[in-house]
Amino acid sequence: MEETMRRTLLLLPLAVACGDKDASDDSTPPEAFAPAEGHWSVIAQTVPLDECGFFTPDAEDTAQEVYGFTLTLFNEATFYVLGDEEGAERLLCTLDDHDFSCESSARSDLIGGGQATLTVTESPAGTFVDERHVNVQVGLEATCEGSGCAAAEAQLGITFPCSARIENSSEVDG
Repeated sequence: MEETMRRTLLLLPLAVACGDKDASDDSTPPEAFAPAEGHWSVIAQTVPLDECGFFTPDAEDTAQEVYGFTLTLFNEATFYVLGDEEGAERLLCTLDDHDFSCESSARSDLIGGGQATLTVTESPAGTFVDERHVNVQVGLEATCEGSGCAAAEAQLGITFPCSARIENSSEVDG
């Protein structure tokens, strides 16, 4: 009796896994997730990390300004994002179900009377809540190269390299 019980318990998962399929199961794979194309507006923003002093203490209030980005689908696994700000670069983003990450972009400027180069690298990533809503985190990393970096650190009250992070929620317009 004990041996029969043991065999039954061992075979139960196999019987469940191989049992009859529900007649309502059409075995059609679900469609891949795709966010809505078009212009997206930031509706809420926070700055949880700012070692670089990029943002004013009331940075959350600046999120009330209307700005955003345009999202264009490339294929089922990638899309492009172009920010509203002048001179923005179009970024290629990779979609993994509802999660995404975008290629990093870097901007460099001369500071300290031209004696140093400040480079800020942005790395966006996030999660689509649904086709029309997204939560985005943008990591920022600032580095400095050149003889003027020490003077720039003293003037700005920061130490290079430094990091910042912006988190926002956006929704597609319309």
